[in-house]
Amino acid sequence: MLVPPNQGSEIIAWLDKWGPLKHVLGPSGQQLRMGAVDAPSLPCHAHTAIIMGNQSAMPLFRHLLDQENDGIVSVESGKLDGASEFHIIGADHTFIATHPQAQSMTLQFLQNGKIQL
Repeated sequence: MLVPPNQGSEIIAWLDKWGPLKHVLGPSGQQLRMGAVDAPSLPCHAHTAIIMGNQSAMPLFRHLLDQENDGIVSVESGKLDGASEFHIIGADHTFIATHPQAQSMTLQFLQNGKIQL
């Protein structure tokens, strides 16, 4: 999984405070509020890797979050019980899918069932 908001996104809570801004992401965005996401634990036989970023091209959003984050999702909120692997790389939320390290890690996982750093 690439930067999943498994526990919700703190940025959605921030947008909620600013009235009209909360409508920018529409109904699906509102489902990503902290406490609104109900990601179940993964079964023990499901091998899963989570890759989170900790850089942001949008400094404003990055500084709104108290924890290590990618400008949209905190590293902590990406955690999910039962995940086999959890990795943090220097990538931005929006562009992590095109980040060379994320692509390499994803390919390793798909080919080998694990990520070797």
